[in-house]
Amino acid sequence: MKGAGKIALGVGLVATAAFGDAPGGVAGALILTSATLGGTVTTVSGVTDVLGATTHTDVSKAQEALDATSNLPGLAVSAAGGNLKAGQTVATISDTAQLAISPRDATKNLATTVDAGRTVFSAGGMLKSAWNSFSSAFSGAFAPNPGAPVIPVPGVPTQ
Repeated sequence: MKGAGKIALGVGLVATAAFGDAPGGVAGALILTSATLGGTVTTVSGVTDVLGATTHTDVSKAQEALDATSNLPGLAVSAAGGNLKAGQTVATISDTAQLAISPRDATKNLATTVDAGRTVFSAGGMLKSAWNSFSSAFSGAFAPNPGAPVIPVPGVPTQ
């Protein structure tokens, strides 16, 4: 069911981006392109979910690749470096920057509004991951030192 919903949403997003009220200017064109690519990725993600469920196959790696290539900057970074995590990060940062530059254009039609919501959700996940990494490193740096280990020497009594 999840896959069918994604397919319907993705097709609807692409159709809305193609035939809906298009935002203007360069920022609008970038948002519209991102929404179209995002809709296409959503559709493919839905098909992947359906095929994975049908064949009882784990499709999480395919979903990671789709997330990383959900917009043009993420696609470029993933293709150039082969690093999907970097592609996901760049895709999220790029979408967040576009949303910050032109929030009115980002909510001009259904496709761009859904894309803006996906951006906010992805940015929240990226910030949570960054915070968890930072707090883990910070707590590890200030953890109490348990002291030097006591190594028993044969034949010498220990306390």
